[in-house]
Amino acid sequence: MPRETGWLGVFRTPEDATRAVKALRGAGFSDVRAAMPAPFGNVQRALGFGPSKIGWVTFIAALTGMFAGYVFASWASVDWPLNIGGRPKVSLLPYTVIGFECTILFGALGNLIALLILMARARVMRPMPKRPEFSEDRVGVFVPDLAERGQPCDAILRDAGAIEVDHVRA
Repeated sequence: MPRETGWLGVFRTPEDATRAVKALRGAGFSDVRAAMPAPFGNVQRALGFGPSKIGWVTFIAALTGMFAGYVFASWASVDWPLNIGGRPKVSLLPYTVIGFECTILFGALGNLIALLILMARARVMRPMPKRPEFSEDRVGVFVPDLAERGQPCDAILRDAGAIEVDHVRA
């Protein structure tokens, strides 16, 4: 995959980065990316990201796990019956522990798999320049090059409060 060139602005605060992203998107730049040490909600909203769907994936996986736990315990009781003194072979109350444990297991695994898939997809599809300060205390805003729009992008980043603006490869 060829590396992209573009303009990278480094910001001290998420508020400055949010201002830059809004200004860039208002100027017609549709592909604006950001790297942050923490998921700052105002920057993510400015980039056009809504609430994450990971919670729903985890919830569906957890419900699937609960159902699977009850089904497995019931199936085991019917397939290998024990003489338990006239009590029913399938009773859901004792299987609640198995259902709960499968809920936790499936929910956690579903969450992990969804996160790994989304992280791998984002890293491949939208590369970002790697700088150590983006993991510490700075926010980076990257705009890929468009031949006709190089200089306005540089000026917009500086006007928004960038402490450093560079032309880099992602």
